[in-house]
Amino acid sequence: MRLLRNCARTTLDSVGGHRRPTGASSDSATANADHLRLENPTRTQSPVIGAVALAALVATMLVSAAAAISPPARSFIRTAGPVDAPRTLIVINGGPGLDSQFTFRGLKGLASASRRVIGYDQRGVGRTPMPQTGNTLNTDYTVDAFVADLEALRIRLGVSRIDVLGHSFGALIAAAYAARHPTRVRSLILAAGLPMSVEAQFEGDARFEKRLALLQRRGLVPNVVPDGCAERNQALLPVYLGDPTRARLIGRALGPSRCDDLVGSIVNDSIISDPRRQELARAQSRYRGPALVVIGALDPFGAVWADDAAEPFRSARLTKRILPNTGHFLWLESNRFMPLLQTFLART
Repeated sequence: MRLLRNCARTTLDSVGGHRRPTGASSDSATANADHLRLENPTRTQSPVIGAVALAALVATMLVSAAAAISPPARSFIRTAGPVDAPRTLIVINGGPGLDSQFTFRGLKGLASASRRVIGYDQRGVGRTPMPQTGNTLNTDYTVDAFVADLEALRIRLGVSRIDVLGHSFGALIAAAYAARHPTRVRSLILAAGLPMSVEAQFEGDARFEKRLALLQRRGLVPNVVPDGCAERNQALLPVYLGDPTRARLIGRALGPSRCDDLVGSIVNDSIISDPRRQELARAQSRYRGPALVVIGALDPFGAVWADDAAEPFRSARLTKRILPNTGHFLWLESNRFMPLLQTFLART
């Protein structure tokens, strides 16, 4: 969920906890997906898009951030559990620039006779196109645009309240949604979540880069991280894990997913410069419902992110858990994670 800043030809892709190297736009199957992060300088231009077009897209995005929020995207959804279940849990995957496949595969087991689980591809990624106004493609990737997409999905599903689970970058969207629509959230789960604070995000990115450098010295990550979503995610997967030697096994368990480097880069630039994040951090105190903040003790961004993510929810009925010997992919690294979520949801 975020990108690296300048690490062996990687750029920091940071919105949820993953990185990636300077790379071109690509939409490919990735064997180990949730790895994109906040991105910054020294990117190689896409051979398809080109520098001029990329600059135009970024400029359009920045203008739209200051303008009215775009029309919501019509999200492609994945679903598990009965359609008429009394409760609906919406899972928001990390990234940005990743579709919902691998996160949904891992968390659809939360479905039950009384709970439907929904995953959805975020705007401009996977099978969800960017919304259009007339013949104009909208390139709004602000936090509020992602929140508007989630609210449009809730309305489309025909439910008045939802349980919301966000992982990594998805936790930023989940927290922002609870701030904007507190009465629509029945319960909130932030798993290995990117905090609303930009300062905390940068601090987490620095911890990630330090771990990356350590694993490169140990020979577990190549010194030059390859371009391309699938290859990059595979190379960087050890950084995300509590036990980096399990990367091959965890990679197979994650399975395929689709990613788009260009979207990930633009979203990262948009999110990091979004002035609304400070306002949203203050607004999180409006949410008064149950909230679970959970992270792995060995998360590469630092377990302190749990404190950073939880702190703005001063009025929530908050539970915080740190899972031992666990990195960023909680459902694959800890046998305590799914029972913890099941118990929390059953009590709310």
